[in-house]
Order: sequence, then C-alpha cells, then structure tokens
Amino acid sequence: NTKCNDKVCQSSIMDIPNRGDTPRTKEEVYGDAHVFLGQYFASIRRENSEAHKSRLNEVKQELKDRGTYQLKTSELVFGA
Repeated sequence: NTKCNDKVCQSSIMDIPNRGDTPRTKEEVYGDAHVFLGQYFASIRRENSEAHKSRLNEVKQELKDRGTYQLKTSELVFGA
C-alpha cells in the first residue's frame, strides 16, 4: 500500500490508511508486550520463569516512567 510507481517512491508501507493518530494507552501497550514476551520466553523454554516475570515488571515500570519501553536485542531479533 505505497505511493510508488516504477520511477519514484513517495511513501512507505508505514503510511497505512485509516490507521488513526491516537496513541495507544499504556495498558494497551502492556497487553501487547505481555503477549509478545510470553511468545518470546516460550520460544526459549523459559515461560513463567523468574526472568520472564522480571522482564514483565521491567516493561511495566518503563511504561509508567516514560510511556514506552525498549526491546532487548534478543527480543528484537525474535520479533524480526
């Protein structure tokens, strides 16, 4: 869904029609992070481990403090 032709590209896939511009709430972001991290930790056979619980708490604190959180390198690689 790009604004490109064979000679020029004026946009990217990030220009998604009807996406809206209202930021997601911290609760929505945490919900998505919870699901993603569950998948990540399950993939490394550490679901519900202390590391998993600790990471969820870390994400929750980052969201509280900054309104966003950063993926760790291994999480980013998994998500890619």
